[in-house]
Formats: sequence, structure tokens, C-alpha cells
Amino acid sequence: MLSLNLIFAILWTIDPVITGMHRRHLYKFPIDIWRIFTFCGGVISVVIIIVLEIKSIKLSLNRRKNWRKWRLSEMNRDLIYCHPKYLDEELFIKHKISELKNMANMYLKDPCNFNRNILDWSVIVMIIVCSISHMVDVVHHSISIARFNLRFTSITIIMLWVRLMKYVKPYTVIGPFVVMLTLLLKDILKFFYLYMQFYIPYACAFWMLFGGSKVYEKYIYIQPNTPDQITQIPGWETPGIALWTLFRITLVDEYSFEDLASLDSVMALLMIFTWIMISGVLILNLFIALMSDSFQRIHDNAHAVAKMQQAILLSDIENNFQNDREKLEYSNIMKTEYSDISTTYNEEEIDIQKEMRDSILQLQYELSDLTKFVKEHIKT
Repeated sequence: MLSLNLIFAILWTIDPVITGMHRRHLYKFPIDIWRIFTFCGGVISVVIIIVLEIKSIKLSLNRRKNWRKWRLSEMNRDLIYCHPKYLDEELFIKHKISELKNMANMYLKDPCNFNRNILDWSVIVMIIVCSISHMVDVVHHSISIARFNLRFTSITIIMLWVRLMKYVKPYTVIGPFVVMLTLLLKDILKFFYLYMQFYIPYACAFWMLFGGSKVYEKYIYIQPNTPDQITQIPGWETPGIALWTLFRITLVDEYSFEDLASLDSVMALLMIFTWIMISGVLILNLFIALMSDSFQRIHDNAHAVAKMQQAILLSDIENNFQNDREKLEYSNIMKTEYSDISTTYNEEEIDIQKEMRDSILQLQYELSDLTKFVKEHIKT
């Protein structure tokens, strides 16, 4: 699957990267024959992935149906053995039976399937949109359609390559880091909430003091003001640009402090100093500490995380078999060829263990002798 999806990503990346927006709608033969082949290969790969996803949906629905059937049989069996004295037990089982009967046999209602395949279907839909917009651009070329296709394709390529991460999870070297990225999302949400607590009020304050058209501080007491006494500071002209500039200050990027001081020297120094201390020093370092802690926890259990991802992959492979014979063959192969646990003989470790046992026995003998001596001394 990793090889197939890697080829899938490469096929949909080559053409948009090599050809520019102003000539993507043009196909000159035989020079651009390779573009036809890459496009056809990309379409074929999309069809294959869609077929695999539909197959996965059918298998999931069948597994859910079989599980519900088995669970209902278990509940009905338990219902027979309910004691007449304990009516709560019978009511509870009947309630569970009604829940199972009313359970919708939907693929997307299974959280496991939904979380694992939402990215796949999102990428497929995005590629279909890219293909349709490109074909429309070829037939009826316009700058707006070409620009939309370029923008949407750039986002699709990013999602396409990000999607590859789910297929490298079982590998011991890379898998733990992919899992780590998913776990870091919680830290990012914590940081985002804490950052917004200060970002929103500071953004309002900065806009009130320095945003838009403002009068220079030295002319503030002169009324009315002439046009040369009013200015717009670069980076603070509009609310959107002001928000971006405020975020850049967090990253210790360039900002026009002299221009801010020309409007209000006291508040410029106060606001810039407090914002850098809170966002750039306190919150940003707290975010780094959170990520470092998560990294250390995952890295310490990297081997266990990789084994868990391998177990999930093997379980998915087993569930994709449609008949019992294939499952039995797969189970026999796993038992006979891949389940043996072998350890190398290390003579040094054996010697160390023997020395430790001898030391423990000697310590026990000495403690026993000491105990006898103390008891005899107490008696005398």
C-alpha cells in the first residue's frame, strides 16, 4: 500500500509542478505526451484507491452486521437465564437488545473507520475537483478557472503527501514520529487556547492605538490636523494585516517600532515589551516544553508504539480476507513463520546474573547469622 500511494502522490504532483498556470491548459504533441500518461496514471490510481475504499466499506458493514447478529444471540441467551426475582437484570438486557436492533449499520458511525478514512476520502474528493477544474480549464480557458485550479491543486498536493504518513506508521524508525505528530495536536490546541487568551485583547489594543490612520504624537494637540500630520504605519493599515503583524512580533520578526513610537511613545514601549514577554517568552516556551514532554514520552516507548501500529496493520489485513480459508492460511503463516521469539545467548549476561544470585544468597546467610547473634545476645 505504501508503494501504491507513493506512486499515486508522485503522479499527481509531477504535472502541476513542472507546468505553470499559464500553459497547463495547452497540450502540444508530441512534447506533452508525458502529461497525458501521468494524468491517465493518476486517474487509474484514483480508481484503484476508490475501489479499495469501497471494498473496505463493504467489509466493515459485514463485520458490523455479523457482530450485531452474534451479540443479539448472546443477549437472547442471557435473557433465558435471568432470575425472576431480579427484574432489573431482565430490563437491562431487553434495553440492550432494543439498542442493538435499532443500531444503524452505517460505516461512518463507526469512529474507528471514520477517523482512519476521512483523510482518504477528503483527498479523493479534492483530486476529483482538481481533475474537473483542469478539464474545464482545457476546454474553456480563463484566468479565474486556471487560478482556482492552481490554488486548489497546491492544497491537494499538500494533503496528498500528508496522507502518506498513515502508511509508514508500522515502520519502527518513522512510525513513532508519525504517532507523535497526532498526539501533539492536543498540545497545539492547549497552546492555541492560551495564546488566544492574550492575542485577542492585545490585537484590539494595538489596533486602537496604532491601526488605520493615526495622527503623529507631536501633532495630536493641534486641531484640525492636516494630511501630512496623519499617517498609516506599514503593517497596521487594515485589521487583517495588523493581526498578521502582531503574530510576527511573537516570532520576533521585524516590526517598525520607530513608527509605532511616533504615534505613542509610551504605549508603544509598554505594549511591545509586554507582548513579547507574554507571547514570545512565556507562552512560546511553554509550548516548546509541552512538545518536548510529549516527544520524550513517545520516544521512550518508540518500540512499543511501532509494535502496536504493526499489530493494527496485521489486524486490518486479517479483516480484509473474505473467506475463512484465507484467514486460516494467514493465521497459520503468522504462527509458523512470524510468531517465534528468539533471543541471542549472551555469556556475559549469564555470568552477571549468576554473580547477582550468589551475592543475594551470601547476603541472606549473613543476615541469618546476624539475626541469630542478636537473639542470643538479647537472651544473655
